[in-house]
Amino acid sequence: MKKLVLVAVVIGIGSIILMSFTNKEKILTNYENSKIVEQSSNCVRIYVKWPSGNKATNGTVSGAVCSGGTTKRFYLNNSGYADICYSSDSSLCTIYIDGKGYDVDYYKKGKSYTIYKR
Repeated sequence: MKKLVLVAVVIGIGSIILMSFTNKEKILTNYENSKIVEQSSNCVRIYVKWPSGNKATNGTVSGAVCSGGTTKRFYLNNSGYADICYSSDSSLCTIYIDGKGYDVDYYKKGKSYTIYKR
């Protein structure tokens, strides 16, 4: 009887652990700080290049949300891009690369854009 109870407890704990790792949100790995950041559907991927066309592999990227507020800063990865994720349902009006603003009509969530550094 004790073995049966022990098996039931182990199965229950295993189920709880498995459910805690199951998440409907996608996961984005931020390689610069080796942190895992939850990625919502409100993300814009920004590729950053130098005027020569070479990818920029260091620097920060952030955004101004059209409905108000700003995002946190994200680091460019070795592939020359960063995903800017934010909680608002609005688009981004301005992208900041190393503090310099790049304006367009708006940056739509779920899309990717290439910006050449000035």
